Amino acid sequence: MRKADIRLLTSLDEMEAAVELQRSYWGSRPEAIVPGHMLFTLAQHGGHVLGAFEPGEGQLVAILVGLPGLSCSATGAVSPYLVSKRMVVHGSWRNRGLARRLKLAQRERALSQGIRLVRWTFDPLQAPNAWLNLHRLGARATRYSEDYFGPAGPGGLADKGSPDRLQVDWQLDGDRVCALAAGEEPAEDYGSLLTSGAPLLNRVQYDEDGLPHPGRPGALPACGPALLELPVDFPALLRQDAHLAQGWILHLRAAIKSLLAAGHVLQDCVRLTLDERERLFYVSAPASREVPVDGS
Repeated sequence: MRKADIRLLTSLDEMEAAVELQRSYWGSRPEAIVPGHMLFTLAQHGGHVLGAFEPGEGQLVAILVGLPGLSCSATGAVSPYLVSKRMVVHGSWRNRGLARRLKLAQRERALSQGIRLVRWTFDPLQAPNAWLNLHRLGARATRYSEDYFGPAGPGGLADKGSPDRLQVDWQLDGDRVCALAAGEEPAEDYGSLLTSGAPLLNRVQYDEDGLPHPGRPGALPACGPALLELPVDFPALLRQDAHLAQGWILHLRAAIKSLLAAGHVLQDCVRLTLDERERLFYVSAPASREVPVDGS
């Protein structure tokens, strides 16, 4: 099957097509849609809207927005970065590598503008996003925000999952990011962490219906990496048991905030087999002592 064609959107008509694509996921709620005129203005002033089309300039099937950001240090120094925002992939094109291709196209765009850092947020309980952002792209999660878009509830931006968000930093010229962008497979041997005594911060138990229940949080390691489990399919859990899903939100919120407060970053998200189940774990390590790429 041919790959989708990725290019910049530039015209108002293309921006309106991007609006319709947003509606295919978010519905028609005005608070959930970035208007076409805003996308057009953003693209005229240093930002961009990347679009993916069916082969041969067919239907628009995915978008990814980028806008300029600035950070100011304590000394007043100003550094530019790119804010990555609003990725939407049509349902028929999900799980086909298109999200990663869009992010890599955005990386090339940012590098061409002299930008070396991209930041965005994602729901920490959405396993596919965690896997893409940390494992396939090599970004690191550095900040946790509760109720980022307001509390969850009908009509809110958080009603498809957790209301919380993790911020990731994607250092575009970092060794690991460059290797992953070039198509190299991640070299880390995280499977050995389970057998080498790395702390498992939440021993998850499964009930008779196969639903995961978070265990009591374990002690944070003084040094070295640790593993923090998350549900493989949180949206399904939310549909099956809303009370348990809320428990997971609170559990992961407390665990990740404790890790970050202790000077850790979430540097990867890995699939490991434990108790004859394929499970998903965040890998955390002190910011100054991250697990090396070669696994040593």
